[in-house]
Amino acid sequence: MGDAWSRPVALPGLGHNLGPPLDPGRSSVVLAWRRARDEAWKPPPPEVVRMRMARAAALGLTYREYTAVVMDRGRRLQALLFPLEGTLVQPRRPGFVAGRPDRPMPGVEARLRSVACLRRIVVAGTEGHAGLVDWVRPEVVVRTSGTRVGRRDAVLAALRQLGIAPGEVAVIGAHARDRTLAGDIDAGLFVEAADWFSR
Repeated sequence: MGDAWSRPVALPGLGHNLGPPLDPGRSSVVLAWRRARDEAWKPPPPEVVRMRMARAAALGLTYREYTAVVMDRGRRLQALLFPLEGTLVQPRRPGFVAGRPDRPMPGVEARLRSVACLRRIVVAGTEGHAGLVDWVRPEVVVRTSGTRVGRRDAVLAALRQLGIAPGEVAVIGAHARDRTLAGDIDAGLFVEAADWFSR
């Protein structure tokens, strides 16, 4: 009777690195995706790179962020959408005085002045925000109810009115509800406010 140690073992062929066997189905898929990614990120002509860099700079985005949206959606970003409270202005505390100018978050005014994008959309609640238009210069202020569906519907209606597809909007937000809004409207890109304002 032979045991497992007495059976002949097939030695690997010449050039084998003694690594684990590759799954034949998976390795071809990985290779196909790698080739597709390399083909997609192949450097475009210099004119296209310059144009994308200029548009990305006008929106305050990196070249890679802007190009990823163009490649993923087939659309160019045209507008920036800012949820107001917590992103542009400091959250209101109990006992605030209505009619008094809102205090901007640190560094917001200077960053907005440095960005050439003229299509700015601000999402605000139904309460007024005194002094907002003076320093943000939004194209439109979308007034929304506090509900998730109300915010989504109001933003989509404003985008339709402006002739902007949701995939052409970059949402700059600071909270989980802002990320949720970006997903609800199917925005082209979501960027954390701390990252965007620190550039």
